[in-house]
Amino acid sequence: MLRSDVSRLTDDPEEMRIFQQERLVVEITELMCKAMKESGVKRGQLAELLNKSKGRITQILNGETNLTLRTVADVFTALGKTLMVSTEDRFVERPLLQHVGMVISIPPREQAKYDIESLASETCGNLQLAG
Repeated sequence: MLRSDVSRLTDDPEEMRIFQQERLVVEITELMCKAMKESGVKRGQLAELLNKSKGRITQILNGETNLTLRTVADVFTALGKTLMVSTEDRFVERPLLQHVGMVISIPPREQAKYDIESLASETCGNLQLAG
């Protein structure tokens, strides 16, 4: 997505709403994958911890399901993590992941923490893991 595409989204409330939904799903699922890697937990193990099928975990991690906040909390709790959430009024356009080619909002005060090469392995956007 190019900068002009995101600028266009800000002019269309419906497109911005959909964009923000998808951005959040990508950020949360990337953080889940990061937490799994840090914890050394595989999909099958997470399924056992949550008493869910491996297929359901795959749906969650692929963003193929409508996640509830309770499910998100359950996943991070099972991984020994706490998800911290914050908001910002202003958008800064930055690539989310090289292979995805999406754009996310990173607060101006946080920009210095990110570069293209390490973004995929660090905290995404305004969501952070604690734990």
